[in-house]
Order: sequence, then structure tokens, then C-alpha cells
Amino acid sequence: KSKHTYISAYNASEQPMPITLRANGGEEFPMPDYVTMTPGTVPPGQIQTISVYINTAQAETLGPLQSTYTYCAGDDCTELTVKVNIVPDRSKYPGGDLSLAPQADTRPDMIEIGEIKRGKTARLTFEVRNTGKSDLHISRVYSPCKALSVTKMPQRIAPGKKQKVSVEIDTGKISGEIITGEIMVVSDDPLMPVRKVRFAGKMK
Repeated sequence: KSKHTYISAYNASEQPMPITLRANGGEEFPMPDYVTMTPGTVPPGQIQTISVYINTAQAETLGPLQSTYTYCAGDDCTELTVKVNIVPDRSKYPGGDLSLAPQADTRPDMIEIGEIKRGKTARLTFEVRNTGKSDLHISRVYSPCKALSVTKMPQRIAPGKKQKVSVEIDTGKISGEIITGEIMVVSDDPLMPVRKVRFAGKMK
């Protein structure tokens, strides 16, 4: 699928305003977007338009994606964030019948870490089961917690089967005494494309 979005800006000053837009880059999961801007210099009293074109066929993964840009009007700069959430395509199921679709289930949905010394690595494991009737494909496993990294992730789970996901948490990267967060499992389950596993613990 594709989508076009437009953002407009008005030059209320009495002088021509030069506009620049540059991609910041560095996102772990950037959007499959193509951003253009016209005109490059906005005359007084005129409107400038930013065009954002998104083609999901170019996306390498499902789930939430984002890209950030620096937008400058003269010397005044601000950060522009473009986000999209790509969901599984339900049209491949005739008549919208999802009875043959894959279904993701995570166990447990809450992991208790307990107490751990700061600087140590917490290693967590949970299961993803496919309770549906066709292969389940895992696009990615991630967490907003920057201290967490994924060490094992299945890519395909047959119907009725389960596989393990393993992650590590570097407690040296966590400020404060409380350890808490969520792990997101993104799959092609059309009813629940994102499953969440929470974790919690504290420093000794």
C-alpha cells in the first residue's frame, strides 16, 4: 500500500524565507518514505509544502516505524518526526475469513527479574506460540528500553508449535533502582500484530 501526506508552512514575514530539510538518519527501524519539499525558498505571504510519500511494499518489517528530519526556515530549525504503523495485509484472506490465519501468543506475559546487582546482565527468556492454522512470521522483537538487546528471535513458527525468544538487559545502562519495561513481538498475526511482554525488577 502507499500513502501521500502533505505538510504546509506559511511565510508570514516580509522577506523571502529559505527552507531546508534533511534526514537525520540513525533510526533502527526507519520508514520506507520519500520526502520532497517545494519550493526551496518561500516568498512573503506564500505557502511551502512538504510531501511525504510512503510505500509499505518497501518496508522490511511490520509494526511502528519512524524517520526524523531537521526542518529549517531561515535560522529557525525544528525536528520533524514522521511515523507509520504497518499492519499485516488482511486482503490475502478470502472474504476476510481469518480462521486460517496465524495467531501469536506469548508466555509468560510478565517476567519478574527480582533483585540484581548494578552492572550485571539480566538474561530473560519467553515463548512465542502459534495457535493459528498457518505459519507465523516474526518480523522483529524490540523494546523502547535502550538497555535491552535481543539475542535470539525465531523468524517462522509452524501452527501449533512454539519457540523461544531470548533477550539481555545491561543494568549498567539503567538509571535509578527500578528495572521495568516492555518487549514488543511484531508478527503477521492479523488480529494482534504486536504482542507485549513486560518485565520488572530492582537493583540490589
